Amino acid sequence: MLILDEDNLLRQFGMTAARIQAYANRYFFEPMGLTVSCAMILHLLEHLGPITSSEILKHTGGTKSNISQRLRFLERLNYIKREENSSEDKRLVTIQLTEIGHERYHSLQKNLSDNAKKLETELQFTDEEKAVCQRVISKINNFIDANHENICQRLCHLKENK
Repeated sequence: MLILDEDNLLRQFGMTAARIQAYANRYFFEPMGLTVSCAMILHLLEHLGPITSSEILKHTGGTKSNISQRLRFLERLNYIKREENSSEDKRLVTIQLTEIGHERYHSLQKNLSDNAKKLETELQFTDEEKAVCQRVISKINNFIDANHENICQRLCHLKENK
């Protein structure tokens, strides 16, 4: 049993998020040959269409090197393809799902949906608990979206001072 500091809500969220990600990787994504990061990229490409790696980085909050690794991995699996922009700036490359990538995304979504239903049944959340969780998660995500640059600057500053 992992002991959490019950007086620090942010630490609890962070530790729980890390545990959920490890659990999701092990039991949902690894059996499908993916990671949470790869699944997030497939999700973004499915819903936002062709986008750049910079846009993927912005939405995932990962690191440049992690996103580059994930993109190379997905490209080797033929789930994504890169396309040079036809504009004047040839450095701009957009990334999009291939047909195999679309199929993989949809099978992943079905797998996650089936497992989520089982997990919700086991957790026995009340409708009120679900609503509270959704509000809290939305609030955290909205804060992160609105303060992304400030958060990155603060974290970089903390690393420099160590």
